[in-house]
Amino acid sequence: MTVLNAEGASKIRMFRNVIADLHDLIEVEDSADGFRMVRGYVESDAALSRMRDISIPVRRSYMPTDPINLDKMCAILEGCDSEEVKNRVAGFKARYALIRQELESGSILDETRVLHGEILEAWLDAALYKDFGDRGKQFNEMVNRFGKTVEGIAWHLTERIAERILELDETARIALGDPEGPVEPGT
Repeated sequence: MTVLNAEGASKIRMFRNVIADLHDLIEVEDSADGFRMVRGYVESDAALSRMRDISIPVRRSYMPTDPINLDKMCAILEGCDSEEVKNRVAGFKARYALIRQELESGSILDETRVLHGEILEAWLDAALYKDFGDRGKQFNEMVNRFGKTVEGIAWHLTERIAERILELDETARIALGDPEGPVEPGT
């Protein structure tokens, strides 16, 4: 049996609750809804809407100031007394490090080097703040300036981080001793 202190277990439970819908959203990804990606361009309003929904828990897990930030969750899980949990966290961190390298890389768009991390952060802000001032406008400005290729980059990075979140959720499930599968929203 794994043991987390009460505060750590509470934070891990919060993480699991926030990302609970992510399981269903990722599963829908494989369904036929007219989604097409052509030369890096997303050609489906329904797919873009779903990706915005996926982006909200991704943003929360990605942003360093959020209580459910992936690094904070890893630190809590590493304090667990289970070797299985510790090994799973080590594997997660190695795979997440590859995503971080990709975020630090960039692409040349309209003769300008744009970091993938900047694209992702603008996308995640747009997903959350699409109707609220400048924070939601930055991504649209990137699309207007550099073309819709930035959507493809943002989409790819969001999917990769979502996959890692689901991996860490399984580790959190094991650490908490929860039954298999995602947590029921609101529990």
